[in-house]
Amino acid sequence: MKKRLNGTYDGGKVAVLASTSEGFGQTILEGETHGIPQVAYDINYGPNEMIDPGKNGYLVRSGDISGLADKIVAVLTDPNIDQMAEAAVNKAKTFSTESIWQKWQAVLGEGVKS
Repeated sequence: MKKRLNGTYDGGKVAVLASTSEGFGQTILEGETHGIPQVAYDINYGPNEMIDPGKNGYLVRSGDISGLADKIVAVLTDPNIDQMAEAAVNKAKTFSTESIWQKWQAVLGEGVKS
């Protein structure tokens, strides 16, 4: 499955999440891992933790279709799209297994050893 997804993301310039509810924005993380800037509705649980507006994509008020379209165009015409792509990859790294484990260790303290 992963290899099939790699081909899907290769060459992508922008990914859009137009959901009005999510448990976790897995598709955002997948796209960012492949260096694809994101445009998403600013909904609970995910997008606002994964997208830094203007850096690796944009957040739009939920239901604002015109705003969503404007931000898609903004990404596609941004002369700094390569920097957005790099920022997307860097943001995805903050959700890596190692990164999350370090955060858990910080929360739980010295009682947790690897």
